[in-house]
Amino acid sequence: MFHRLIYTPQPESLFAIKPEFQIYSIDKLKYRKNLMFVSTLDDKSDIGLYILNMLDPASKELVQKDSAYIFIKNDLWSKGQIVLILIAKDKETLLKHLRKDRNEIYIYFRDEFFRREMNAIISEGHNKKDIEKYLLEKYNWKIFVQHDYYIAKDSAQEKFVWLRRRTPEDMERFIFVHWIDSVYDPYKFFNQVWIANKRNEITKKFYRTTRDDAWVVIADDPESIKYLYFFPVNFNGRYAIRVQGLWRFNDFTGGGPFISYVFYDSTQKRIYFLDGSIFAPRYEKKKLIIQIDAILHTFKTASEIKG
Repeated sequence: MFHRLIYTPQPESLFAIKPEFQIYSIDKLKYRKNLMFVSTLDDKSDIGLYILNMLDPASKELVQKDSAYIFIKNDLWSKGQIVLILIAKDKETLLKHLRKDRNEIYIYFRDEFFRREMNAIISEGHNKKDIEKYLLEKYNWKIFVQHDYYIAKDSAQEKFVWLRRRTPEDMERFIFVHWIDSVYDPYKFFNQVWIANKRNEITKKFYRTTRDDAWVVIADDPESIKYLYFFPVNFNGRYAIRVQGLWRFNDFTGGGPFISYVFYDSTQKRIYFLDGSIFAPRYEKKKLIIQIDAILHTFKTASEIKG
């Protein structure tokens, strides 16, 4: 259920499953963010009885009737904590539900993890309000700019803004916002070929090495292309196409993961292309991707801010 790999380009798992514990050691775990109790009504072990006592009589009756088996307790022992109880009347029934709902359970933990990261980024309070104000006044949109990001490229003519972060020296994070004005038939752009070609067009122009003899492209070799995904999502209340894959320099000297969102804003009649990339060859990148995704989700147009 939880061994889902993120290719960054090395495979990394978003969650690490810790082995089962004895009930006398539960106090050591009460401050963990993600806890999951799995049991059955006929489990008479110490842990099984402990889990059973976490449920009220009405919940136990629902489990016995096979009308419910998932129970969620938020902030049970610490703030921001998720405690998920998975319990069925017997092992066979439990396995049946877990096979059927494995994706939903994974997504629940993944989304909560994303929400924590987003709250942590916004609550830091060290954002560059001057840059945010400048972008809003000049382009009618803004995005949360963390304290160590700066504007690397700003072109009204190209309708392109590049935000860059380089800390430490061997780790880089890139965010770009590109838009197309006066769009009257926006959904003709919402196809994989156009999105991939547009990203390669943008990065070839702006994402070049210091020598200017190599540039960024979507990694399309047989191994990397398997991890390029396009799928529809709800992006801050809008229909969008989310793209996730790997980028590389065209001379194969480096690469990393990226994530993009393409959506249409009907008020401004604009197609927006938001993109975040990571270059961190010596570091684990799964959390960096979640963090940059959270920043992309802070994007707002002027009308949204006024509303």
